[in-house]
Amino acid sequence: MGRRTRWELTPSARRLLSEGARRIYEFGRSERPWDGRWLLLLISVPEPKRDLRHRLRTRLSWAGFGSPEAGVWISPHLGREDEALDVVKELGLAGCAMSFTAAFGRIGGEDEMVSRAWDLTAVEERYEAFLAEFGTLEPAGRAEALHAQTRLVHEWRRFPFLDPQLPRALLPANWSGAKAAELFHRKHGEWGPAASQHWDEMSIGRRG
Repeated sequence: MGRRTRWELTPSARRLLSEGARRIYEFGRSERPWDGRWLLLLISVPEPKRDLRHRLRTRLSWAGFGSPEAGVWISPHLGREDEALDVVKELGLAGCAMSFTAAFGRIGGEDEMVSRAWDLTAVEERYEAFLAEFGTLEPAGRAEALHAQTRLVHEWRRFPFLDPQLPRALLPANWSGAKAAELFHRKHGEWGPAASQHWDEMSIGRRG
């Protein structure tokens, strides 16, 4: 418009950001019961379409799916089938995909399938680093609270992409994710009022 350029989010981008924010701030708050069933996706993507394969992996990983074998995606959360359907439709892969729900059989080991689908050791190391960084942090004053709050959310927002939130029965003993989630929500609540107040003060200063 004249010399001014304005940007506006598309409806799909708004949905993505809204869903992302909801997932970040609700992540780790509750544990859902599990009946032992799995959601399986079989998706065939031609080898030359590497960009499409990368986009599919990124979207399904964000939705908590893991891939124990090429073209196979699994999740213990049956309710994520609708999200998976949206992904394959948006990527034009609906005609190349199939979904099933099933319980693990007598051949092979469920723990082996989980270890091939997700690198839980790497995820736990990230949780341990998060606990070490923020466990004893106590900001002094509103400015430091805003800085600490920003860092806290910045680090926490990675975990919904890394951690599939598997049922307790599938996790290693003494899983650090539960302690990290408790720490995040507690610190976020403690630092929030001072951080918001400092942000408001800076905003008023800019307008003035």
